[in-house]
Amino acid sequence: MSLEEGKISSSQLTFLILSFCLGSTFIVFPGKSTGQDAWIAVGAGFLEGLVLVLIITGLAMKFPGKSSIQFNDEIFGQYLGKLISLIQIWFLLHLGSFALRTLGDFFITTIFPQTPYVVIAGLLMIICASATRNGVEVIARLGPILAFLAIANIVLTTVLLIPKMDLTNFLPIFNTPPAKLITTGHSVSALIFGETVAFFMIIPFLNKPQKARRSVVTGITLAFLIYMSTTFRDIAVSGPLEMISTHPTFTTVRLIDVGDIFTRLEVLVSVNLLTLSFLKISILLYGTVLGTAQLCKMKSYLPLVFPAAIIMLVLSIIDFENELELLAFSLETWPLYSLPWQAGIPVLSLFVALARRLPDKKKNRDKPAKRL
Repeated sequence: MSLEEGKISSSQLTFLILSFCLGSTFIVFPGKSTGQDAWIAVGAGFLEGLVLVLIITGLAMKFPGKSSIQFNDEIFGQYLGKLISLIQIWFLLHLGSFALRTLGDFFITTIFPQTPYVVIAGLLMIICASATRNGVEVIARLGPILAFLAIANIVLTTVLLIPKMDLTNFLPIFNTPPAKLITTGHSVSALIFGETVAFFMIIPFLNKPQKARRSVVTGITLAFLIYMSTTFRDIAVSGPLEMISTHPTFTTVRLIDVGDIFTRLEVLVSVNLLTLSFLKISILLYGTVLGTAQLCKMKSYLPLVFPAAIIMLVLSIIDFENELELLAFSLETWPLYSLPWQAGIPVLSLFVALARRLPDKKKNRDKPAKRL
């Protein structure tokens, strides 16, 4: 009996990918180091992320109905496969704690400076754990709703900021050295598109596996278009302020003031970040407990949900001293730290699977022999 009987549609997967990519990217803006050329870095990051997604979906479609934890043994053998699975589970757990700390520090810095971090993060983890216990179908149903709210929010704030836009803020164009654009583009990819490696745990539940690649590519393309539009908006409105602001999107939306009626709309950004980060953390927690249950041959992942949520919460507390340390880690260390999980393991897995002709060899072996 499968650990998870739920199924999701291709459109639900698309919206999950979209919401996941936007989860905490408006808090940590990896392109700001390139100033007015940030939009170029975002484009470069998308191209790199697209290549990674094609590799990830190619591997997932080669083993339909199986998560990476289930097909690692087929590719690498029993012992090495389990070691790689353990490493992937750790990555999901650590990424979840990273996303949790990012959101918690944002709220403490901007809205609730007197509230202890553990209160904000603890309440969010309880909600995420509850969603995870309800399974992949419940999480998937939230994707379209939260994505629609995020898009509506971005469209509204962008329209209200049009009078404050100054296109001269984009000048001079290509003022950033190419090497800087490439490294920043990789940071964008690592912090936004490369993290979709977590969907190795979600794609197996797609009701039409043949649509996996189209759904995932559509999801990250929509995320790219939305992220690019907010990047253009923030540069056009904030200009040089964008380069020194800790949270450029929040700072930009704060400038909205239409007739002293539409003001303080940065609360919409906060709501956006809260809902999207909730979905992202829930997906990562779900992947962690499902992968652990599959690795340990358990009958259910439910007993693991709250213990894993507690571990994720504790990791988010002990990993960083403050938000500045978190931001430094995000922009300087994470692009290198995440590379083995986001690119190394998927590329190696696909290469070995193709070299060993998996799973075609097994299919051929199962076919009845032709009579002479």
